[in-house]
Amino acid sequence: LCIEIKKIIMNIQKEPLSIQQQHYFREKLEKLRREVLEEARRILETIRQETQEQDPDNKAARETQWITECSLLNHEQATLHALDAALERIQNGVYGLCEDTDIPIPLDRLKASPTAVLSIQAQNKLEQNHPFRLHPPL
Repeated sequence: LCIEIKKIIMNIQKEPLSIQQQHYFREKLEKLRREVLEEARRILETIRQETQEQDPDNKAARETQWITECSLLNHEQATLHALDAALERIQNGVYGLCEDTDIPIPLDRLKASPTAVLSIQAQNKLEQNHPFRLHPPL
């Protein structure tokens, strides 16, 4: 079954995703989501431990570490949002379609970046028109 799914995914996509492809990407996205949640929990625990430390000689290092951990937590939250949005697109039957052109995003791109919402052409066009726009993670 896994080999068949991989063959399906590796084919050039000319139509919306099949049921098998949707299942493959749903599982992949859900796995990534679990990993992100676990990392976010780890970061929160680190922040909690650091806020309990009372050593005044270590205050500057603690604050720097706290800022770094908060930045990492923000990244995890953005990633979680992108994963949830991708899962919602699967549920709504529009996963794998470019939000700009409604043309299917190539499977190789979805496999490399499962939260992609734009085809490479649409992404390049966006970056040319808005070079400083921040992109969601993954």
